[in-house]
Amino acid sequence: MSTQTTSKAYYAEPGLIVLPEVKTEAIPQAVSGLLCDGYFQSLKPIT
Repeated sequence: MSTQTTSKAYYAEPGLIVLPEVKTEAIPQAVSGLLCDGYFQSLKPIT
């Protein structure tokens, strides 16, 4: 098994975002990182 070290404070896949701790300051940081990564570009509105 290989282990990767990353500086991101979250793990994200389509439909899933995992934070190591749910703290008030961690959520905006994760959202900012997800925006930079383009995570939200593939989301479609629910109609």
